[in-house]
Amino acid sequence: DYKRPKVKDFKGRSINFVLDKETTEKLRKIAKETGSTMYMVLLANINILLSKYSGQEDIVVGSPIAGRNHADLENLIGMFVNTLAIRSTLNDELSFRDYLKTVRNKAIKAYENQDYQFEEIVDKIDIDRDLGRNPLFDVMFVLQNMEEAKVEINDLIFRTYNTNDNVEKFDITITAEEREEEIYFNLSYATSLYKHETIERMKKHLLNIIEEIGQNAETKIKDIELIDEEEKHKLLIEFNDTKVAYPRDKTITELFEEQVERTPKNTAVVFKDEKLTYKELNEKANSLARVIAQKGICQDDIVGIMLENSIDLIVGIMAILKAGGAYLPIDPEYPGDRIEYMLENSKTNIVLTKGKLKEKITGDKREIYDLDNEELYKESKSNLGKTSKANNLAYVIYTSGTTGKPKGVMMEHKGLVNLSLWHNRRSEERRV
Repeated sequence: DYKRPKVKDFKGRSINFVLDKETTEKLRKIAKETGSTMYMVLLANINILLSKYSGQEDIVVGSPIAGRNHADLENLIGMFVNTLAIRSTLNDELSFRDYLKTVRNKAIKAYENQDYQFEEIVDKIDIDRDLGRNPLFDVMFVLQNMEEAKVEINDLIFRTYNTNDNVEKFDITITAEEREEEIYFNLSYATSLYKHETIERMKKHLLNIIEEIGQNAETKIKDIELIDEEEKHKLLIEFNDTKVAYPRDKTITELFEEQVERTPKNTAVVFKDEKLTYKELNEKANSLARVIAQKGICQDDIVGIMLENSIDLIVGIMAILKAGGAYLPIDPEYPGDRIEYMLENSKTNIVLTKGKLKEKITGDKREIYDLDNEELYKESKSNLGKTSKANNLAYVIYTSGTTGKPKGVMMEHKGLVNLSLWHNRRSEERRV
């Protein structure tokens, strides 16, 4: 259920890097042995990078083409450039050499049909257009093969000046240029989508793939690793050195109530023009929790909550936890059949919601509480006492399953406590 962020503007940055002479020569050897061009070899490497990043097998990359495939056009002034959307499917079981053959065939077929205008393709397939992204592909790959003209004038030195206009029309544009014995890369990216550190890692991962392919073109795609030994050590050893003491016997509600005692008048939650102090949030949650508890909610029982982002969402979650239950968050944007599946699969019979969202809950046996109902907040506002233990369920979230059916992931209070304290430590580190 990943939702790609929209490009807010077309601002961009870029980084430059070089493929050394030795590796470049290895790629040229692979190209010669397979009857491929350097463009095809590099495109295959980029496709592998994108596939491993996205987890997808179907990859589409855009490339410009000169559009002068007729002799009569070679000396004619004008703009003939067209865009090719080159699509290929990766099979992890294939070796790089075999996959390169499929990329080669796809590229050749694209070249044969290069006169077919990109805009007509977009119109023909009738895809849903999004002003925040380009149609068909998000990544552009360009291989510059034009010879650089040398200008010589007595007593003057001419050097290439890299003009960076800080504009990126795509999510990412990778430009490669063969210069004598090396390949120079420029990787430009949309700053509203990527951090500079992310692109630096992407550059490193692309070079790792190219180097591994250069050493052995028979390597299966599934065996190609993005990370080198240094990064692997950092991920597996350094980043996992996270042992720290935390209150394993406490629930998230106990920690919250301790915070209420320490700072009752401090602001606990803010949404737009609304806000609640810790004391106000605690009292509303306590009253609602008593209403829920009256329905016989026991430890590890699941209560659904389907609300837009709001203060009521936080009140509802705290109330479910205080009543001793576990909350099941439901996105109001989900289709009805998915909502029904989640409720049925989790055996959830009580749902907190409000307004028109109530219409999305089906089933006669299910009880629906409208959080706009002020009667829900007229019960006692004192704490309910200990209703759960650290090893009891705190929440269940559903993720897309490999079989197509969403799967429920369960989190206990002790895990949620650990996660909450980790976030607190991270916040403190950022302040320092």
